[in-house]
Amino acid sequence: YCQDNALSWINWQSLDDNPALFHFVKQLIRFRKQHPLIRHESFTQEADGSGPVISWHGAILDQPDWDSESRSLAMHLSGWTKSEGEDDIYLIANSYWESISFHLPDLGAKKWYRFVDTQLANGDEILDPGKEMILHDQSEYDVGQRSVVVLVGR
Repeated sequence: YCQDNALSWINWQSLDDNPALFHFVKQLIRFRKQHPLIRHESFTQEADGSGPVISWHGAILDQPDWDSESRSLAMHLSGWTKSEGEDDIYLIANSYWESISFHLPDLGAKKWYRFVDTQLANGDEILDPGKEMILHDQSEYDVGQRSVVVLVGR
């Protein structure tokens, strides 16, 4: 964690050694560029009402666990820019040693799509931005042990 030495350094010039990690990071950069809500200078709404709205959750909506022993947390980022409505983003982090089923916010006419699920393997852990997979169950998502999930609502 936070070490500037050979322990945590990645040689990006040697992509043959880390092609999966390179692909993963490349897709994260593309995702960030395509979602203006996560590129704000501040995460407070502006006077005109534009900007991000952040709500925090646990496995149950509106019940984040801020305890020092907590092992999971979810964040719902919604809102709009001055030009248009934006995709919702739902980030779930589960550092617990067992899977946890997280309730998902109701998006009304929008639907949840999976962008990242680090529990999955074989190239399915991250999808191309814009080619996310729709969730069959729009009310809950099972998050694997020690994994991160990013959902997009559109």
